[in-house]
Amino acid sequence: MSFSAAGVPGLAAGTPYSAKAIQASMPGFEATPVTMATESSESVSALALFQDGLQVMQVLPGSNGQIGAIHGVSERLAGPNGERIGMSFREARMSRSDCREGQGNWLGMAICKARNAPNVSFVFSVPGYISSSGLPDDATLATATLQRMIWVPIAS
Repeated sequence: MSFSAAGVPGLAAGTPYSAKAIQASMPGFEATPVTMATESSESVSALALFQDGLQVMQVLPGSNGQIGAIHGVSERLAGPNGERIGMSFREARMSRSDCREGQGNWLGMAICKARNAPNVSFVFSVPGYISSSGLPDDATLATATLQRMIWVPIAS
């Protein structure tokens, strides 16, 4: 299963935001209400999607009763270019110029845009690095670990 600019197979812009609708679109997944943190908020209601007891994704509410952002949190998912949770920045073939430093809850993390999918981003953790003055040096950034993939619907 992979993230693309269109979403995740079964979940795309326009999918109703409800456990019932999401489970119907994602056979084999169980949708469970959770509270999660995002870059800018400590407490956001979402639906976590579990497969075989493992949390794979978190789906946030969007506008008009539809899904919003989808956070991929499992190595079972692939990014638009084959990226996987747990890969290093170098292994994911990321470019520093496509990244910014995270803020708030993700301070010190690298937030990067996916190649060929402008509405998919990656969150890389940089062990031991905390700064509000930019990303770490290239050698340190190369070892950052992909923690999360985020798809957002393209505004129409």
